[in-house]
Amino acid sequence: MVARDDGLYWIDSDLHRTHFLLVETSCPCGCERNEMKQVFIDRLEHFRRLLGDKPIIVTSAFRCPVYNATIPGAVQNSDHTRGLAADVVVHNDERPITELARIAVAVGFDGVGDYADGHLHVDLGGKRHADGGPRQWTG
Repeated sequence: MVARDDGLYWIDSDLHRTHFLLVETSCPCGCERNEMKQVFIDRLEHFRRLLGDKPIIVTSAFRCPVYNATIPGAVQNSDHTRGLAADVVVHNDERPITELARIAVAVGFDGVGDYADGHLHVDLGGKRHADGGPRQWTG
């Protein structure tokens, strides 16, 4: 269920329109489900602001369990299926992917993965290291 929207864009907790379209966070299989959590959308918008309002393209966000099962390497209880994860690309930013990942950690994501192709995975799945720090990986 969509927490808040204006029919086209997500609305943040402060009732401002975000930069994220509902369609770009919906399951791409055609089921039209979108169960992204408001707290995640708010965190993604905050990440965008810290990047200097650079465009963030969401390449994968909510996935229904049926679609998630078709993704190679995806785990059954993926944070994507709970509306708490997205794979994104930051456009028009010359910083290395490792620097973008560092900023994502500073925003407070629980998990941050950076990939050689320029994608970042960010999540609020609640799974952190024993020391309280975020999970980080390079793929």
